[in-house]
Amino acid sequence: TDQKSIMLNVEVPVTVTFEDNSTVELLNGEGAIITCRIFGKPSPTNIKWIRSSDGAEVNSNEFYSVQTYNASESWEKMVTTLQIKHMVTSLEGKYECRAENIVGGKLESKSAYKKVLRVEPVKIKVKKKKVPTATLR
Repeated sequence: TDQKSIMLNVEVPVTVTFEDNSTVELLNGEGAIITCRIFGKPSPTNIKWIRSSDGAEVNSNEFYSVQTYNASESWEKMVTTLQIKHMVTSLEGKYECRAENIVGGKLESKSAYKKVLRVEPVKIKVKKKKVPTATLR
């Protein structure tokens, strides 16, 4: 009998997700790490963080640290993190995690968004109340 080999190459469009969908709320000076998970076959490329307010790509500097690494033995699963080192008002806004891959000869690009807000510390006012005193006779 004749045997033939068939090679099947499965392609999966890129997906981009966050661990949770909650807004990141930071006090002035606080820091946070936002984790974005990326999957696709062939391996996702051109992975980046973009600040929506000005469309600028976010790179590591005095305000941010950006890291991207593979999350499995294969390169199809990637993780990228955006660390906000010290929150200030100018860092407030929406951040986009974006990646792309080529499926069926066509470039696929996907994004997920995370909102970052600077919040004020909660101030609690304690009202002093006069307590009537009793006199002992």
